[in-house]
Amino acid sequence: MRSWPAFEITKQWRFRSSLLLILILSLSGFHPAYGFDGSDSEIPRVEEMSLVNKTALKPDERIAILLKTSDDKNWVKLGGTLNIGYSYKLIPGRNTPPNCSTVTTAFSKLEAIEILSMRTTAANERKSQVFWLVGHLPAKKELVSNCVEYRDLTQAPVVVVNSTSFKSTTPKGSSTPIITGGIFLPQLIDESGRSVSTVATTRMQESQFLPSVYNFAPTISCQTYADSINFRTKNQSALDQFESEAKAARDLGNAEGIEIGDQVFGLLRQVNSWVEFAANPNIDTLNAVPSCAVANSTSALLKAVNEARTKIKASNGLVLKSNLLKRCEIYQGRYLELERRVLAAREQFKTSKMRDGFARFSYANLRVDCASSSATDMLLTSRESALQLSEQEFNTLEQEALYQVVCEPFNLRLNSFIKVYTKASLKFSGSRYEKSFPSQNFAETYTACGLSPLDTDAIQIMTADLEEFVTQFSIQLDEAEKLFKAKKLTFKVTCSKGANQKIITNKTGQCPKGFMRTYQLATT
Repeated sequence: MRSWPAFEITKQWRFRSSLLLILILSLSGFHPAYGFDGSDSEIPRVEEMSLVNKTALKPDERIAILLKTSDDKNWVKLGGTLNIGYSYKLIPGRNTPPNCSTVTTAFSKLEAIEILSMRTTAANERKSQVFWLVGHLPAKKELVSNCVEYRDLTQAPVVVVNSTSFKSTTPKGSSTPIITGGIFLPQLIDESGRSVSTVATTRMQESQFLPSVYNFAPTISCQTYADSINFRTKNQSALDQFESEAKAARDLGNAEGIEIGDQVFGLLRQVNSWVEFAANPNIDTLNAVPSCAVANSTSALLKAVNEARTKIKASNGLVLKSNLLKRCEIYQGRYLELERRVLAAREQFKTSKMRDGFARFSYANLRVDCASSSATDMLLTSRESALQLSEQEFNTLEQEALYQVVCEPFNLRLNSFIKVYTKASLKFSGSRYEKSFPSQNFAETYTACGLSPLDTDAIQIMTADLEEFVTQFSIQLDEAEKLFKAKKLTFKVTCSKGANQKIITNKTGQCPKGFMRTYQLATT
């Protein structure tokens, strides 16, 4: 299903509220910019009448006649009959009874739409206006029941525009009447009361109103232009409420509410598209106005809007409740994790100078019962903020404890061990224990206390790893010391004196007097 840009539409309608007001005033025949000018001395006139459609007409396509008018002093409105009519040619030889021959003609209405943005006043005060006469081609009427088709729907019908009458003349010596139509200018009435009656014109031709086929189903605008403009103005409050609930549905991710809203936004295109056309009149925006087989009523549209608002509001309420529960469960998980960390810290640091800080740390007041009716959005928002502050406070406390109680002693122990290890590595260099005490970069190996922030798990792993390393080192060192004391270890040492260098094998690992030992420590 297509999703309509609901909130962009809402913004556009509010932005164009002044335009809607002007359109309403123009529909009522009242022109807000001027009262009538009593010095008017001329009747209004038509300056141009032409077909807007530039391609061959299709039976279901909307048709538009462009009408430009002018008057010496006053604004003009259109009156009289505005329509398109067909009179179908008859099948020869059919003796159709009167009760069946009632659908020979068909008419469709044209709606007059003034393009207010195109009003102009010349230096001599002459006023010019632009109107669009908009409608659909007339479709054939259905035959009366039990009647046989008597119209020849393969031939082009006679066309009349802006009149309800076809002329019928029977040539002398013939019994077959000739039907003629014609194109007529609409009645023009200016604000001073001067008017021009409907008259025939040659500005347009009847053939311009003929599609390629004449046997087609009726098509009309789902909503008229006038009804659409009135609808948005009179029902703006109801539309605002509906659009507010539809926006809430999108914000909540309420699939049911979004679907209901999209259906009504689709219906609202029947009226909204007319406002878009009035703001930017062209054949494309006109063709974007939805058409229907049968006209819809604005009362039915308003009912659909109100019913949708009620359904979406109820659906939003259920989603809000469900979302609140999920949110509460997530909060509860955070709360329990904080509780776990606090209890673990109290146990870990219970014999340290930081024990009082963890003992005083309070979090019980942050608990929320998700099953209780008291777990409202307001309460949860308040507790979420408080929990975030408590987490930050605990993190600060934990970092301080880890550094003071764990990392400072660990670093002292590591530095002390490095001295012992380095001494052993040098002492047993050149013996078979040289590979047991290879050169180590402890600063790169034990880095957890140098991280920011400090991580409890990483520190525990690092501490355990060092203890295991120290244990293995101690075992190897004890073995090496026993063998060394028993003079059971053999050393190969490199000794140098000036430019002279020699390798000496002995049980002490020392160079003769006057020589200096050169170390080549093994690496990991």
